[in-house]
Amino acid sequence: MSGSRSYLHSAVTGPTPLSTVVRQQIAPMRFSLIDLLIAIACIASGCLAVAGVSYLLGYGHLSEARLQLFGAPVSVIFFFIITPPIYRHFHLLPLFLPVCPHCRRRPGGYRILQSVGPRTLVACGHCGQTIELWWREPAASDVSKTMPSLLLGWPHSVGRCRSISSGGSV
Repeated sequence: MSGSRSYLHSAVTGPTPLSTVVRQQIAPMRFSLIDLLIAIACIASGCLAVAGVSYLLGYGHLSEARLQLFGAPVSVIFFFIITPPIYRHFHLLPLFLPVCPHCRRRPGGYRILQSVGPRTLVACGHCGQTIELWWREPAASDVSKTMPSLLLGWPHSVGRCRSISSGGSV
C-alpha cells in the first residue's frame, strides 16, 4: 500500500509514476466552460425566441421536436450575433485556433503571454514562438516588425484570421 501513492494504475498502460508529465492532446479546436455556457445561452435564447414567435403567431405550444428543429437555426444566428462582442471584449481565444506562422501547425493551445487593448501576445503550444493576435485593425506603426501578426476576422469566436505581418523571423 505504501507504493501505491507513487503510481497510478491504468488498464491500458499499466502503472505510471505520478511525476510523469501529462502530454497535451493536439486538437484543432479549443472549447472551455465559458464557451459551453455561451453556447447554452444561445441555444436557450433561440428556443425561447421561437417559442415566443410561435405564441404570438397563434400556434400555441410547439412540440419539443419542432421547438428544437426551428430553434437550432435561430440559435446559430444568435451565436454569430452575440459571441463576437463577448469574445472581443473579454479577449477570449477563438474556438478554432489559427495555424502557427512559425511551425505551420495548428496547435492544441496557445499560452497567453500578454493581453493589452486590442492586441494579445500568445505563444504556440508546439514550438513556443510568440505571435500577435489583433482583435481589430491596428495602425501600421503598432504592428510588430519582429514577430508574425494575425488579425481575427468576424466572427471573432470562430477564429478566422488573416496575416497582417510576417515578422522578421518567418
